[in-house]
Amino acid sequence: MREVRKKAWGIGLVLLLSGCNVFSVFNTTDVSQETNVDYLLGLGEYYIQNMEYDKAYEVYSRAVDLEPENAKALEGQATAALYREVPYTNVILAIVKKDSTRISRNGLYRAAGTVCRNMLKIISGGAKGLASNDVQVNTVFFLVGNLYAVFLELDSNGNGNVENDTKDLFILNKDFTVDNNTTNRSFVDLAQAGIVFQKRRATILVLLSYSDVSLSNIMGQLVSEQTKNLFGSLTEGFSAIRSSVEEILAMSASATNLLGTNNPDQVTNLIVQGGYPQNPAGYTAFTNDLAQAGITNWHEVTNAFPDLVGGLDAISNYFGL
Repeated sequence: MREVRKKAWGIGLVLLLSGCNVFSVFNTTDVSQETNVDYLLGLGEYYIQNMEYDKAYEVYSRAVDLEPENAKALEGQATAALYREVPYTNVILAIVKKDSTRISRNGLYRAAGTVCRNMLKIISGGAKGLASNDVQVNTVFFLVGNLYAVFLELDSNGNGNVENDTKDLFILNKDFTVDNNTTNRSFVDLAQAGIVFQKRRATILVLLSYSDVSLSNIMGQLVSEQTKNLFGSLTEGFSAIRSSVEEILAMSASATNLLGTNNPDQVTNLIVQGGYPQNPAGYTAFTNDLAQAGITNWHEVTNAFPDLVGGLDAISNYFGL
């Protein structure tokens, strides 16, 4: 995200001219034992410039471990996380050629968690070394934060995969368009999605809230009208993303919308669609599938679907229990 601004002089210049680098000469073999944060930050910048993003991530992560409130360490770790998952050249090609298929959806999803967590800490004033209204930090959070909110919702089964995962309720295509995959789903699929939504709801709301903050921070510091217009056009593209996020949040807020019914007796129809026979063996298969989907506590289901009062009784009646 940031270019190295300091130049090495004296002996450092001699080493560089001789084909060496001060970091390669004095680099410790075990970064986990290094305690000098300033050294780690400099080494991280060196690795970023040389596109050694795995090494950069390791170095910056060590710096974050030592100083969790160091904004430059947080920013460096986020940069390395993003670049190692989504190569910078692919991002440029995606923009120039208007071809988003060059960007790994799962890679961006994995990196977005680190990027958002670190940038949010800076924006909310929980880090030192960079201003909370830093334009670069706020821009990165605004762009990645909105996408991360979408990923958290599209990954309805919580397995970390948003690339054509047919088990999700919505399918994210290579061009980042979304297909509806909610028809004829089993109760297990819908219950899992409802629980995942509820667990992620608070995080998504924070992302949306601070997205507004970051946008305000950015616009408040832009001077050129041309730059303001360019950024304004960029935000228009994210308005559709924001709308889809809020729509899914509203849908996941009630079982009536998610399951398409508030009649507990009709819940059993979803079990029938799943092919579970009305006997103890069918109940065992049903509960095993729930457990495999990560649902081991019935209270999770009732908390996720408050509209289904008596729904569990209907399930028990279906299996004759």
